[in-house]
Amino acid sequence: MTFSSKVKNELCKIQNEPSFFCSNSELYGMLLCAKKFNADNISFITENKNICKKLSYLLAEEFKVTSDIVTHKNLKKSKFTLLVPYKSDRITLLEQHKNFSKDFLISFGEKLSQNIKIIAAFLRGVFLFSGTITDPNSDYHLEWCVQNKILAEYLKQLILSISKLNINVGITQRKNAYVVYIKGSENISDILTLIGAPICAMEIIQIKMIKEVRNDINRTTNFEAANISKTACAAVKQVRAIEEIKKNKEFENLSEDLKEIANLRLLNPDMSLRDLGKTLSKPLSRSGVNHRLKKLLELGTKQ
Repeated sequence: MTFSSKVKNELCKIQNEPSFFCSNSELYGMLLCAKKFNADNISFITENKNICKKLSYLLAEEFKVTSDIVTHKNLKKSKFTLLVPYKSDRITLLEQHKNFSKDFLISFGEKLSQNIKIIAAFLRGVFLFSGTITDPNSDYHLEWCVQNKILAEYLKQLILSISKLNINVGITQRKNAYVVYIKGSENISDILTLIGAPICAMEIIQIKMIKEVRNDINRTTNFEAANISKTACAAVKQVRAIEEIKKNKEFENLSEDLKEIANLRLLNPDMSLRDLGKTLSKPLSRSGVNHRLKKLLELGTKQ
């Protein structure tokens, strides 16, 4: 099951409050996404049967409209078509929403812009038939793909009007469709919570936390690996320089301090500078050890 399907299944379980405006707003959002909406044919197509059941329930509950669900099966996946078979029912819906079959969005009244629950119901209705969301394990992207530019602009402005969320919304054109999209885990979690999918919203937050922990571990591991590699390369150069000094019989001419650090490095090629300093007869700081080893490098490379 895709993450989009999980979100939509969660949304389909929502029971609106006993308010005509909430249920009608959700139904309104769904009807805007109808495949066909005219007196001869009202139909909807989806791959999620729960959405058809939800729409069928709202049609019957709010307008006493009868609907049929037809299943189309193939080897890969099934599709479901919801039809309104009776012309009298189709006319009832057309009279209630006269301009749904046109290429523009009609006003739904002031209540939609004044009540956050009604806004959420409307956005939920549109999302059920036109929305998708990527798997948060790979990316954070939620979108509504609609056929109407004015509807796209309306969705954008509606989301931007929700001041308590402060969500960034974009619009782009994809072939003959208009895509209203939201990016970012926090923005998507907020919008999912608003429209009624808090469980999926929490899953996004959890996935993000796991990603951040993994990234921190990887950064730390890479940093430590780089340091180890750098230390190992430096130690190899130091050992070679000391061996070169001994090869040219210049070792005995070194000061006692340099002899001690040179012998210690030869015996402990993997030891860090800090640990080398602690092992000296007179403990020395990391910078002090580094200073002496630099002298040995200079002498060794001159040989």
